[in-house]
Amino acid sequence: ARTPALDALASSGVLFREAHSVTPLTLPAHASMLTGRYPRNHGLRDNGGFRLADDVPTLAETLTAGGYATAAFVSAFVLDGSWGLERGFETYRDPFHPQEVSGVGAFGEVELPSAEVVNAAVSWWKTSGRERPGVPRFAWVHVYDPHTPWQAHSGGDGDPYRGEIAYVDGVLARLYDAVGKNAVIVVTSDHGEGLWDGGEREHGVLLGRAVTRVPFVVRPPGGLN
Repeated sequence: ARTPALDALASSGVLFREAHSVTPLTLPAHASMLTGRYPRNHGLRDNGGFRLADDVPTLAETLTAGGYATAAFVSAFVLDGSWGLERGFETYRDPFHPQEVSGVGAFGEVELPSAEVVNAAVSWWKTSGRERPGVPRFAWVHVYDPHTPWQAHSGGDGDPYRGEIAYVDGVLARLYDAVGKNAVIVVTSDHGEGLWDGGEREHGVLLGRAVTRVPFVVRPPGGLN
């Protein structure tokens, strides 16, 4: 997939070529990112039927207590605040409706378009900076487009999965521009996609390299160049 925005970010920061998720499942993997614990320690073992326990500290709680303005913008129902990841965030945008969930075969298909999520995040970033000048900010922005079901986009050479990645790269470019050069930007993923490598089309069943290896880029303020 063509990802010029991510490539530019990596060229001005640090690219980790061998980063791996602790599990190829969305909710448990994000819980690990936000708590620093393995699934066996934070308790979320699947995308449903689990909720983060109140005694498990989160990154958002720590930052909010430290004086940060904190916000999360998620694009999939599997990260809805009801699973417990909203704890500590001052703002947690998850505008999912029960009818949306009941109308699909699997609640993993309930998602918001990345453009809508990024628009909301950019709006919050600008507003919070204007209304609370000098206050440090932390935003978690989650996009779900490169997740099944895949939609056709240009830039994927006929492959809808790669087309989704190329499309999201363009959407995220606006977010990178909005937060500016003085912010720390971290880009990563909760899992990869099998694409029949080892016999799995998607993810969540096998633990091969295709589903555990993820992109990981850290761009420090001002970049390294």
